[in-house]
Amino acid sequence: MSPRRPLLRAAAALLLPVVLGAALGCSSTDEVDDGPAGAPVKLTPEALDAMADELAVDLISFPHLPRAADGARLAVTVGSLTNRTSKFVDTDELARRLRVAFASSGRFRIVEPEDLPEGSGVERVIHAARGAGAELFVAGDISEEITGAQRRWSFSLVATHIAGDAEAQEVVWMNSERHPRP
Repeated sequence: MSPRRPLLRAAAALLLPVVLGAALGCSSTDEVDDGPAGAPVKLTPEALDAMADELAVDLISFPHLPRAADGARLAVTVGSLTNRTSKFVDTDELARRLRVAFASSGRFRIVEPEDLPEGSGVERVIHAARGAGAELFVAGDISEEITGAQRRWSFSLVATHIAGDAEAQEVVWMNSERHPRP
């Protein structure tokens, strides 16, 4: 067992319920808040797109992802992106943007489970994704932190290896982007 596996398993045990624990969510935004030194800070669709793009590039370029079962492209399902902010965020558009980036990279092929009712729980989505042939499940959330007059947003993603044993799940990658950057 690699020295990173216990750390990844511990992180999975702590983060998966938090990051993946909510049902599918969606909405849209362009709200203004006061940022550092009174400068206006916007959580704009462009800021969210930039965070999604950074996270996608980081996952695509991550060298330690599991190998695809067929030796070709890794089958990935982009699951729920949960909005944990007081603002509206178009999580469906962000998920679409991630799917396009992953498919365009040539490293992944997108697998989308069918017939999932709105609000399906994470475990049900993972089970359906596994049944559809997915080997990697990507989900995450957008959250906000308010400290005094400052407001920051964070977009976090977790990639979980779900291939193989029906009960086996292992976090293989996680990262987050912040806006504005500290």
